[in-house]
Amino acid sequence: MRIRSWLTARLSGALLSWMILASATGFTGTALAQTRANLLLDVTLNDQQKRLVGNFVRDESGQLGATASELEEIGVKTPDPKANPEAIILLNAIPGVTYSYDDTKQAIAIQAPIGALAAQKFDLGPKLDETGEAIVAPMRSWGALANYSLYASGARDLNTRRMSFNGYSANLETRAFT
Repeated sequence: MRIRSWLTARLSGALLSWMILASATGFTGTALAQTRANLLLDVTLNDQQKRLVGNFVRDESGQLGATASELEEIGVKTPDPKANPEAIILLNAIPGVTYSYDDTKQAIAIQAPIGALAAQKFDLGPKLDETGEAIVAPMRSWGALANYSLYASGARDLNTRRMSFNGYSANLETRAFT
């Protein structure tokens, strides 16, 4: 019993000291939540899972943003295309864009109208060097091929059990190329 009262007195003294120190420095429990934080979030855009982890920033007011290059990679067009790619753009600053942040799942669901979506670019051409020449030149080769197709058709009458032959065809194709 004596140990318990001694322990209780020590713990209450430590708690009281901590509370006095916290009030003197102006620390509140919500101060940590109101600081700037980097977040790595699973991204969903217009109800489609992007299978990307986006690097977002939560500012002091709790709003989320990302760099212009990160937003373009996710598929959201930035308001100013000439902006610095490393500048932080708040999602609320993009017209028509809304988002829902799920802290427990570490995920963000972004809803954007078609006008706010970035165009996807696919370059199917050859890679070019500084002079404009193709790095991998197309190959030229020679060869030949032969193709054939055979077809025949017949039927059996169920009443008379007779077979009838309806026709046949054959197709043969050959090619040589250089």
